[in-house]
Amino acid sequence: MRDEILELERNGRLDEAATRARAWVQAAPQDVEARHLYALALLRNGDAAAALIEADAAATLAPQAPTVQLTRGRAALASGDTARARAAFEQARALDPNLAGAHAGLASLALGAGDLAAAESGYRTALRADGDDPHALLGLGQVLALKGDLAAAGRCFGAAIELLPDEPTAQVSLGLTLLAQGHYDFAARAFENALARQPDYAYARLLLGETELLRRRFDVAVQAFDALLDHPQFAATALAGRGDVALARGAAAEARTWF
Repeated sequence: MRDEILELERNGRLDEAATRARAWVQAAPQDVEARHLYALALLRNGDAAAALIEADAAATLAPQAPTVQLTRGRAALASGDTARARAAFEQARALDPNLAGAHAGLASLALGAGDLAAAESGYRTALRADGDDPHALLGLGQVLALKGDLAAAGRCFGAAIELLPDEPTAQVSLGLTLLAQGHYDFAARAFENALARQPDYAYARLLLGETELLRRRFDVAVQAFDALLDHPQFAATALAGRGDVALARGAAAEARTWF
């Protein structure tokens, strides 16, 4: 069962993986691996609250399992419960001081609190433990971008994408770094890659529209902005984007109607 679930996840069939994992839990509710895999599947599907419930159940069955504590921490962090996340990451680190994910999780909490020095130190510690930890690479990239080292940040994001080619947020992080450096063609490609993996990723579509405007590919920019005109969060920015397109085309009167 385990191998089947992992194969489904590798192929991007996350809903099927979660369904299969849930069936395993129903058949063997005391199986730690079943609970843990189900928690991971739920977390990858974006259901952090349900993932935390399953991770808690797995931790009750195996409180000394560091990877289970790590999953608890990630689910708690995704749920916005930073106190529970910190406790779980610290417990995971205590159980396995070389667990890269535990160091990366604590670094993410430091980053969220605005402590760039602690975040960078934590991510670098994680990478010393595992140079291929994608969460540490993404986090370090974010720290470096905030510090203004965009080239180094881009290298971190690129390395993370090699490890997580289907992760749309990694593509957006890379795209933002490229955009800030003026590499518009490559930035647009990164945002397109994110949308290919998650078509409803509104922020990626907005960034694509803004990038295409800079590339003076006005028709493509309009398509991106129009797709967001009814979006609860990005509608106002999309309207402004349409106005910017009109101004760039020399249509000031039309621009006023959008603004």
